Amino acid sequence: MAKQAVQVGLTGYIGLLCAFGVVFSEFFFRTIMLLMPVSYLKKLWTVISSSPTRRGSSTALREDTLGRAYTTPEIIQSAGYPVEEHIVRTSDGFLLVLHRIPPKDRTVPLKPVLMMHGFLMSSEVWAASTQHCKGLAYLLADAGYDVWLGNNRGNKYSNKHTEYKPSEDRFWDFSIDELAMCDIPAMVEYIIDATSAPSLSYVGFSQGTAQAFAAFSVQHELATKINLFIALAPATKVKEFAAGLGEFLIDPLIFASPLVLFLLFGKRAFLPTTLIWQHSLPAVKFASIIDWFNKLLFGWHGTNISSRDKSFLYHHLYSTSSVKVVIHWCQILRANRFQMFDERANGFPSGGYVPIAYPLHQISCPVALFYGGSDSLPDSAYIVQGVRQSKLVHCKEISHYEHLDFLWAKDAQQLVYEPLLDILEKHTAAPPVLKTDALVALNNCSPSNSTASSNTHGHSEAGGTDGSNSWEEVHEQHIRQAEQQLRRIHTPTPMAPPAPVPNL
Repeated sequence: MAKQAVQVGLTGYIGLLCAFGVVFSEFFFRTIMLLMPVSYLKKLWTVISSSPTRRGSSTALREDTLGRAYTTPEIIQSAGYPVEEHIVRTSDGFLLVLHRIPPKDRTVPLKPVLMMHGFLMSSEVWAASTQHCKGLAYLLADAGYDVWLGNNRGNKYSNKHTEYKPSEDRFWDFSIDELAMCDIPAMVEYIIDATSAPSLSYVGFSQGTAQAFAAFSVQHELATKINLFIALAPATKVKEFAAGLGEFLIDPLIFASPLVLFLLFGKRAFLPTTLIWQHSLPAVKFASIIDWFNKLLFGWHGTNISSRDKSFLYHHLYSTSSVKVVIHWCQILRANRFQMFDERANGFPSGGYVPIAYPLHQISCPVALFYGGSDSLPDSAYIVQGVRQSKLVHCKEISHYEHLDFLWAKDAQQLVYEPLLDILEKHTAAPPVLKTDALVALNNCSPSNSTASSNTHGHSEAGGTDGSNSWEEVHEQHIRQAEQQLRRIHTPTPMAPPAPVPNL
């Protein structure tokens, strides 16, 4: 369903009124919760927490230590892994939290991997894991990688600014542009400084890929520090919402003016009351509500994720972000392209101004795509056509996968994570250690070898090569040239006979 300009008729206005009703209901319940005495809230929380369905209907799940873990560090520690918490300051004053699973062996060169969550999520989606699907973060840690879990500004962990408070509108004045231009560079630079690694690998899910596509397409120096960008359920341009009630409610919001959306949701966090329901409702009930909304809006059925595990996994699904990010996605839907935020007050086309589209063809780091054939939300073809083929090193469609399956599907380890680890190993394998003189010689290689090395990632895992040499062949060329240069450096130069000493 192409999102072109459309006239909002009577049905659209009715849908907009229904959306207003939902938001006002949320505001009403949030106000009641805020006005309720603390003593009553504590009693209510005690009753809910003692409910036998609070953590799911399974006794095993209730007894599992993971079921009692609330935060990312608690979940990681409950899974038996060490964890560190780091704070990163962005160029515009936000304080972001990075959760790290450090490698066991720090005597070898570190191979850092930065993992970014999706829209309205936090690092908990990477940490949450079950016996049916071991999380990707733990598989990376088991393979010896230095794993860093990022948190975007405004979510439950990165909810601090050096000047503004979350109660101020200025705190929430950010879109996907700021996530790409400020958050990602700050995290990448911090990790590289902390590990002394020359580059890192980036793994993103959903919006975590969108902000990376945006960042790497316009910040070329940043892209040189990424040895591989892996995009799970990649999202830039959005395809459609499910026909029916979901389309009826969402379309009027997509084509409404940003002024209407700000009036509807405010210039603040988007639906913050969800966090109250997330921690108040029984886990089984909350999971069923999430499944119902996913089916209503996107047509997802969630059958690839274990029903028993959803009570735990969905409990860690939601976090906060800004209303402006939501408006940015609405603009992308309306424009039918992946573009920067439209700063005009009404957000509608006018003469003399065209919002800038992010140039995916300018991405210079290797990109690997994993997307679902049953995922109705992201337009994967838009990315495949936009990224240069020489940089697209892997492209895999899993026909029966929906959006969240890349995080928690029962067969994600076999279909996604194991191939991902193979690709990652190829692009992060440490080259042979050379002597200092050889390293100096390598830096003096001829320009022709630099050209060859820039094409080493043209190999396509999905279908042959683009004619460039493999990484190993190019590296061997560099070593041979270094050895030749070393021989020239160390070959003794014949000395001239000493001048006769004059007789005094």
